[in-house]
Amino acid sequence: LVSEEELARVEARLRSINQFAPVMHCTHSSVSVDQVLNIHGFDLQRALKASPELLNTSAAPTKHDARVSSVSLDQSAPRHLRTVQKGELDLDLLQEWIGELLNNSGEDIFRMKGVLAVAHAGKRFVYHAVHMTFNGCFDEPWDDEARESKLVFIGK
Repeated sequence: LVSEEELARVEARLRSINQFAPVMHCTHSSVSVDQVLNIHGFDLQRALKASPELLNTSAAPTKHDARVSSVSLDQSAPRHLRTVQKGELDLDLLQEWIGELLNNSGEDIFRMKGVLAVAHAGKRFVYHAVHMTFNGCFDEPWDDEARESKLVFIGK
């Protein structure tokens, strides 16, 4: 799908970001799950050897693209700071809203993730999206925890 030159450029860029990360060549996202999940890829001691300033808070901050921002809507924030109300969500309305949001702004949304309290559901609705690709499902039960919805958006 890409030229050898483009592949070499991307691999060099990946190595400049994380020299320890394994690079796997694949076609159409065909990668064994065992190669990417539960590999315990981060080792603090190894990272500190490679970058002794890693935990130094006075080190120069990373530069980010000014067009990229994130928003987190947190119901536990003081009332005057939050933009959502506590309460359970209607699944049909939620799906309609997310569909419209991704349809209208999906190219500008790099990532969305959250845990939602859906009305009449005993389990949390956990979701994530990358651009216009959305995946969500009911996950663990709420048990005695407060039923609150938390949404995170990263994009431009």
